[in-house]
Amino acid sequence: MTRKFFGAAIAASALLAACGGDKGDADKPDTPEIDPMEPTGEVSIPDAPEIDYAAINKKKSDEFLAAERAKDSVREIDGGLLIETMTEGNGEKLAEGDMVRFHFTGTTIDGNILQDTRSDGGGPLVIPSPIVPDLESWSAIPIPGVPQGLAAMSEGERARLIVPFNVVDAHYEELGGHSIFPPYTDLVFDLELVERVGADEDDRRAEILAEQEQIIADAEAEQEAAEAAQREAYEAMLAENRAASTAFLEEVKAKDGIMSTESGILYEVLEDGGEGASPAPTDQVTVHYRGTLPDGTVFDESYEGEEPADSDKPISFLLNRVIPGWTEGVGLMNAGDKYRFYIPSELAYGEMGTPGGPIGPEQALVFDVELLAIEKPADQGGQ
Repeated sequence: MTRKFFGAAIAASALLAACGGDKGDADKPDTPEIDPMEPTGEVSIPDAPEIDYAAINKKKSDEFLAAERAKDSVREIDGGLLIETMTEGNGEKLAEGDMVRFHFTGTTIDGNILQDTRSDGGGPLVIPSPIVPDLESWSAIPIPGVPQGLAAMSEGERARLIVPFNVVDAHYEELGGHSIFPPYTDLVFDLELVERVGADEDDRRAEILAEQEQIIADAEAEQEAAEAAQREAYEAMLAENRAASTAFLEEVKAKDGIMSTESGILYEVLEDGGEGASPAPTDQVTVHYRGTLPDGTVFDESYEGEEPADSDKPISFLLNRVIPGWTEGVGLMNAGDKYRFYIPSELAYGEMGTPGGPIGPEQALVFDVELLAIEKPADQGGQ
């Protein structure tokens, strides 16, 4: 069952006001000049007071329950539950073994909706039903107070059921755990007993169960159709990105100054830092970088602005902990080098891309990488 949790917040504010008129310089007291840039002393900020939310909730609950019990229209039923009939029913009350069709909307006393069967699925819940096969009877519904509330209603009745916090807590204790709600949380249910079907009403039961089976079949068909459409859209995106990436890399490969590795990485040297050892896969490297899609869209970088600046913060990582294209490509560089890499998707994020974007499946990537430092395993402090 879907539930939305609620929280309480208390804010306090203070207003300071001062007023006065201009009486001239002669009437003004001498005021020392203060340099706003000079500290005038330590500022003491008091600790924020602790808020006892449990006490606040208990007070709200006590007031709410007292007000409800005072109503002539509210009666107390089994276990301390409170119920108020909103619309009279015209049928029989439920008996053990009956099939029941009912709606409910569950809220807190503040009106926060926990679940609404009308918005969740449209039709009434049916118990027992193939949709909830583990519930063999309406009296086993695992919602605090609802089975008792339904038992007090007649067919066609609509009622407001109030479940005090102690009943809520006891319900979860019986299940072997603690309440999922904050302390002193009362629940309110708008119940509608749409239909009662007796154990001997075989034809009506069969009709309802057939409707339920059809709901399941329709939902499964809808899900299969959605999954098929999703697969089709994904395959189309794969093909489109694959073709675009291949064309992009072929275009880059034809340019002057472009080199390639056996695996298919294309690269060009933007700045030659000189001689030196290249990093091994187990080395830690420190770099600046900018990653772009083939269309030039920047998706990640260590630079704060468009141009490198002293305030930019480089990143450090083990070279064998990144995408294969980086492990191989940066492994070609020396400290002080700056390269531009054109990396095929199979050496980057492959058919998955990055879920939710910005890198699509089968998308080639471009990285400008500046290798600043190389640190050998023995100097990594146990990394």
